[in-house]
Amino acid sequence: MRATKSHRATLTSLRVGRNLRWLGPFLGLLLLAVLLGSVPPVPAHAAVGYDSQELAFLELINQYRAEQGRAPLALSGQLSLTAERHSSDMAKYGFFSHVSEQSDYYPVGSHSWDRMRLDGYDAAHTTGENLGAGMAEAASALSAWKGSPTHNSNMLDPGEGSNRTVWRVIGIARALDPSTGVWYWTTEFGTAPDGSDGQPPATPDDAANPSFTDVPATHPYAPAVAQLAERNVVDGYTDGSFGLNDPLLRQQFTKLAVNALGYTPSEADRCVFPDVDSSGPASLYPDNYIGFAWSRGIVEGNPNGLFAPLEPVSRAQAISMVVRAVSWVEPGRLAPPSVAFNGPWGEFSPIHSGNVRIAAYNGLLQGLPLAQLDPWGRMPRGEIAQILFNLSQL
Repeated sequence: MRATKSHRATLTSLRVGRNLRWLGPFLGLLLLAVLLGSVPPVPAHAAVGYDSQELAFLELINQYRAEQGRAPLALSGQLSLTAERHSSDMAKYGFFSHVSEQSDYYPVGSHSWDRMRLDGYDAAHTTGENLGAGMAEAASALSAWKGSPTHNSNMLDPGEGSNRTVWRVIGIARALDPSTGVWYWTTEFGTAPDGSDGQPPATPDDAANPSFTDVPATHPYAPAVAQLAERNVVDGYTDGSFGLNDPLLRQQFTKLAVNALGYTPSEADRCVFPDVDSSGPASLYPDNYIGFAWSRGIVEGNPNGLFAPLEPVSRAQAISMVVRAVSWVEPGRLAPPSVAFNGPWGEFSPIHSGNVRIAAYNGLLQGLPLAQLDPWGRMPRGEIAQILFNLSQL
């Protein structure tokens, strides 16, 4: 499950080499252009597919290059394999770096050129790499990279005059961390065709109606999951399942709620709860996300002064977070319930009953079997998808 497509903030964070410079919320960007001596390739044996956003990025970057007088890039299956593997590693292991910190495919410490070489790209000695985290759509990725001089230069062939490096091929991939809703993008640039480049496939992998192995068409949440997946609002796991019954932790749902609004915190959003781990300056999750949400009234702590970040989020807590978040971003969007309207679970909580009434009155809980559900029970991904779908219909 990932952030919604409607971004209310479009600034970025940028890291080049070891220098970190914050430019604003929600998007994380990295650039690496490398010029190294050639090394012998090791051929790869995996094939890649492309989803609609990856193919859209190819079209968008070539349009942009044409506007700037640059030749179009051919889509390289070889470089896309490397991009796909690195994005997958970042999403699975929760890091964001040009260097492989953990990997299912490469030795720890591998740089972009090492990964390309190991995957069999002959011209790994002259290559470039852009990384991004947080943007779900191709247009958002391109816009963010255009706004960064170094990333922009990499997309338009870095260097000047006779020292300009002219790219001829590109590899494109994105991968989702379903526990946090964050997309990780990798684009690889190369100077030499590799035999796998050419025209993109006529039909992207996700062109058909999205389906998941554990979401039968007869399931009550199937229409919501399918429509949100088709619009890139939610996604599933790499094994093809959606995880209808999988819970989210309180810290995970907090990050999902903040990202869904199109915001990202900063180090200034300090967390007041002593049981939340401090991520330090290298990361904003979980402490700064929780600090951001708490300072804006989106989340609250427990009466004992703790946040319980590693506890599964309950239905009551998740519904309250959604109502508070919408009310903070767009006051008045949710209509107050009439006096005669009773909430589905009655006055079960002085903290959450009012928010549940607001959610139910505005149709956010439509499609949930409320009479069968415990407000204090864990809220699974399927129910969260239904609520997000209902919210999108307001």
